[in-house]
Amino acid sequence: MEEKFLFVGVSPKPFKGKNYWYLDESGLTKPNTFVWTTMGRRDIEQIVYVDSVCWCTKEDAPYPLDKIKKIIRQTTKEEAKQADDSWFYL
Repeated sequence: MEEKFLFVGVSPKPFKGKNYWYLDESGLTKPNTFVWTTMGRRDIEQIVYVDSVCWCTKEDAPYPLDKIKKIIRQTTKEEAKQADDSWFYL
């Protein structure tokens, strides 16, 4: 059986639906949640919104495995609540 990888489509605040792809090595990320990752050329750590997730093989991955950034961690309940309260009400 071919190995599957969890790809996570995320949006930085306030760009819901932007879908930058990241790799989640934990396999825990769910859609419509928040996670920590690095964004941009400067790799700034920030909370991002998870628009979508998909399990893919290396061949059908949305981004090359050797170049993709990774999810750092899931947000805590407190971080998620704070992000949710401010994310969509700018």
